[in-house]
Amino acid sequence: MTNYLWCDRADASSCGPGDHQVKRRLELSVVVPIFNEEGNLSTLYDRLIKTLDSLDLRSFELIFVDDGSTDGSFRRLRELSMVDGRVRVIKLVRNFGQHAALSAGLERSEGEVVIVMDADLQNAPEDIPRFLAKIREGYDLVSGWRVSRQKLGVMRRLGSLIVNRVMTYTTGVFLHDHGCGYKAITRRVVVEASRYGHLRRFLVPLLLTLSRSVGEVPISDHERQQGRSKYNFLHLVAMTFDFLTAFSMRPFRIVGVGGILGVSLGGMGACVYLLARVFLAMPANNHLLAALILLLFAGLQFTILGLLGEYLVRAYHAAQNLPLYAVEEEIGGFLPVEPSA
Repeated sequence: MTNYLWCDRADASSCGPGDHQVKRRLELSVVVPIFNEEGNLSTLYDRLIKTLDSLDLRSFELIFVDDGSTDGSFRRLRELSMVDGRVRVIKLVRNFGQHAALSAGLERSEGEVVIVMDADLQNAPEDIPRFLAKIREGYDLVSGWRVSRQKLGVMRRLGSLIVNRVMTYTTGVFLHDHGCGYKAITRRVVVEASRYGHLRRFLVPLLLTLSRSVGEVPISDHERQQGRSKYNFLHLVAMTFDFLTAFSMRPFRIVGVGGILGVSLGGMGACVYLLARVFLAMPANNHLLAALILLLFAGLQFTILGLLGEYLVRAYHAAQNLPLYAVEEEIGGFLPVEPSA
């Protein structure tokens, strides 16, 4: 783990090498992916600082990941990093998607606990103490539960329902609100997730599967202050399909189990048919015999398809050694400590 010099002052300009800096482990990191959120950044920063300064924390950092914004988001983030030494900014070369941006932030975080949240102010920074209190009960991951959602259209609500059902089934973790991006994660899970290569494209389900215990906290859900949501029904469905085909092996296992069931039923049916013909003098029934043979061979085909699917998914995971994101620039924050001779 990298050691860092932490600046004791919010004023970044006052912190030079050896001046007001001490080596220590950060207690909290807050990671926020940014995509065209210029209008929300000042308010978000002010509310985060007000909330975190009110807590009894030894140290904290704010990590903003600019995921290829085309507005003035990066310019505003640069200004914040110049006046506050606790602000780090990571600029990606283009838009890689929310989970890739979160991965970039998590892999550079140093906090014993990491909070991830959206920048649209629908997640209230004032709820952070509730996450910290819950994770201190011993949970590896704590997820937000938006008890009363803002008004959603029928199609968007249907998309959220599909995501919830699929995520619960594939991860084996029940949450009331899988779609909530507001979470607290322990350092152990963050470090473990960084080893999973291209599967980090599906960061949230990966974090859930790596967590030994998962909790929820009810949170408020506010109206978006600026801009518009990046997610719609088609986006949610496409993301769910991508997740099912690339992250989870369960669809192939269902096919395989169905095939085994078909082979079993076809084989038992054929045995019963033959015994009835031999010992009970049952008249021949070509239609029944054809159906049993068809069931037997169809089951065999589905069994083979399920096995092939498992092998293909495993080979795909092994071959995906491409970088998940590319960083253009990193500014602000902490100065690495040179290793002693």
